[in-house]
Amino acid sequence: MNQKDLKKQIKSGKLLNLYVFCGDDYFLKQLYLERIAKALGLEVEKTIAEDEEALKEANIRALSSALFGSKRRLVYCNVDFKLKKGIALREPKGNVFIVDALECDPNLPNAVVFEKPTVKEIQEFLLFKAHSEKKIIDPKALDFLTELFVDKNTTFINNTFNVILLYCSNKDVIDEEDVKQSAFESSKFYTKDLFKFLNRGDIKGILNRTDEILKQMHPALFIHLLSDSFIKVYMACCCDEACFSTLFKGYYGSFYRLCERFGKERVKMILKDLYNLDRMVKSAGLDSVEALIKAKMVQWVA
Repeated sequence: MNQKDLKKQIKSGKLLNLYVFCGDDYFLKQLYLERIAKALGLEVEKTIAEDEEALKEANIRALSSALFGSKRRLVYCNVDFKLKKGIALREPKGNVFIVDALECDPNLPNAVVFEKPTVKEIQEFLLFKAHSEKKIIDPKALDFLTELFVDKNTTFINNTFNVILLYCSNKDVIDEEDVKQSAFESSKFYTKDLFKFLNRGDIKGILNRTDEILKQMHPALFIHLLSDSFIKVYMACCCDEACFSTLFKGYYGSFYRLCERFGKERVKMILKDLYNLDRMVKSAGLDSVEALIKAKMVQWVA
């Protein structure tokens, strides 16, 4: 089945107790997880399985009947390996078990293959997101974006359009020039020199380079792009070069060096700081946010 079939099941109320989410469209996977949880009135219990044995254990936990009046559970298990056709997954009678696999055999029982959106769906998605931010997309900009997003998954479309929305935060209408300029501004954000100063603990270099960037870029966009880079640093802490290259199609060295400099736990703290800064930028003046960004970066290397 695909996401349209799953949507019909949710609307009809005829949901299964076992699903295997296939593919790399993390945005749609999260969206449908939330929809299933809401439809069933369940909280999500997340877990990770690094091998088949761990997946079997998670499946057994989901199979366990509710004891002593405990609530029905929705167990969501991320797996770090390819699910093959022969793998045995049992459907619980009471609880719900959803397996999230980057790669899996689409012929697995209850597999949901998240397909890329059509041209019409891309346009509807962009118009809806713009409307939710109280913005209008100029027809030429919509045509340009649609062409850009053909054959891309919803995660890519959502993340890219979020950057455009940040760039256009002070505008009511998004035009074609805004879209092109946003792509240009994002492409100018190279982490190499900033990471070099962070790795050295060069506070003067960090402050000067951050000042240069913030003169050309809205703080919200800077935080977004820096967060994206630190997610890659975190992933460099979690997997080897081959794994990293598969996920990001990028250079491993600079991200891994920063992982070595800070350590996995501090990188998690930095990501939390960036999340809080992202929230603050929507409610505080730009001057105070820029000062706080620089203060936090100095704190990271202290």
